[in-house]
Order: sequence, then structure tokens, then C-alpha cells
Amino acid sequence: MGAGRWFVVGAGPGRVRLKLTLLNPHTTPEDVAGLLGEVTRVGREAWHTLR
Repeated sequence: MGAGRWFVVGAGPGRVRLKLTLLNPHTTPEDVAGLLGEVTRVGREAWHTLR
């Protein structure tokens, strides 16, 4: 969970999807890059934990 800023949900058994919905008109490319960096970090951490 991203402290109320973003979240990832399951899409069924064994399936996960990332959907990016921008509601704030002041969102910057840097905001999106930060989100993707955090999702990548969490994904790598989960991958190493589950292996």
C-alpha cells in the first residue's frame, strides 16, 4: 500500500494487474516514475520472499 497514494489489487487466483488511474491534474511525470519505482521495489521484494 502506498500510504493512500496508490494500491495494487488482485485480479483472480494467481493473477495481479497494475492499473494506473490519474485523478489529480497536478500529477507530474516524476510522480509516475516514483510510483513505478516503488511498485518495482515491492515486486522484487515479494519475488525474493516467495522463492
